[in-house]
Amino acid sequence: MGVELEEELAWLALRGHAYIFYQENAWADEDFCLLWIETFAFDARHVIACYGFVILGMDCHGAQMTVAFQTKCEELHIFVVYGPPNCTDVTAPVDHNVGAD
Repeated sequence: MGVELEEELAWLALRGHAYIFYQENAWADEDFCLLWIETFAFDARHVIACYGFVILGMDCHGAQMTVAFQTKCEELHIFVVYGPPNCTDVTAPVDHNVGAD
C-alpha cells in the first residue's frame, strides 16, 4: 500500500469524527478562517447558549484580524482575545517549532 493510499484511508476513517480542512499551501487565509470559526461556534454552541458568549484566544494572524472575521465572531457571540504579536511559540501549547531539532 502506497503512502498516498494509506493517508487517504486514514482521512476516510476520520470522516464524521473530525473536521478536515485542506488548504493548498497550508496557510489560513480569510475564507479558511471564516469557515473554521463557524465550525468552532458550532462546537461551542452549548457554552454560548449557557453563557451568551465564548472567549477564544488567538495569535495575531492577519486573516484572524480582518473586519470580516471579527464581524463574524461578533455575530457568533465569540469574544476574541489576541495574544501579543510574535509570541505564539511561547503562549500556544502546540506550535510549529515544538520538538524541532
